Amino acid sequence: MDKAGKQQIWGSLGLLTATLLWGFSFVVVKDSTESIPVLYLLALRYLIASVGMAVFLLCRKSLPAGIPLPVIKQGMVLGALLFVSQFFQTLGCKYTTAGKNAFITTIYVILVPFLYWWIEKRRPDRK
Repeated sequence: MDKAGKQQIWGSLGLLTATLLWGFSFVVVKDSTESIPVLYLLALRYLIASVGMAVFLLCRKSLPAGIPLPVIKQGMVLGALLFVSQFFQTLGCKYTTAGKNAFITTIYVILVPFLYWWIEKRRPDRK
């Protein structure tokens, strides 16, 4: 088998693995919300992510310098929006099945091109 064929197999296996992990995470979240309050669960997830990011940044030789203040503010706003959206998604997972929650979550794949069309007043291209 040539190099391109091996890369295609590894790429397909990677996509399959990512799909399985993503889908299984809804089951884990559903089971977790039965024993842990939603805010505690999210606090734990964000704590783990923060520690991981801190370790990553501390292991770098140099930290990114000169990041403009507006970029930091935008990052804070996006982080807050991400938290709110994850809160409602996790709360929804507590009151419905993991499959329904995953379906509702992935509707964005279909909605984003239409939202783009509506906001930009320009039809998206095929890509």
